[in-house]
Amino acid sequence: MADVYSYGVVLLELLKGGHVSRWDWEAEGEEEMEMAVRCSIEILKGELAGKDKAWLLEFVDYRLDGELKHSETIVLLKIAVGSVEVERSRRPSIQETKEPNVPEQLTTTQTI
Repeated sequence: MADVYSYGVVLLELLKGGHVSRWDWEAEGEEEMEMAVRCSIEILKGELAGKDKAWLLEFVDYRLDGELKHSETIVLLKIAVGSVEVERSRRPSIQETKEPNVPEQLTTTQTI
């Protein structure tokens, strides 16, 4: 079974418009950087669970200039966040990431 962790990282980088490793400029060293990314993912999970999606325009690549479909962006973010779960068994399968709908284990948050 293929692991989707790298796929999730690439999705996050595409949506954000930069390398995940550059999300926290204060972090020094690989371990500290990984912890910073983990914290960012947890914050992102919380934002996805909320009803207010105003944060979305601040999160995505500014070069998109607000030109994005919110519902599709939310689906991609849910897949990306699920794909970088620490516990491998909680990640979706590669097949689930290809489906037009959000994988079942990722539907705990609402789309707009």
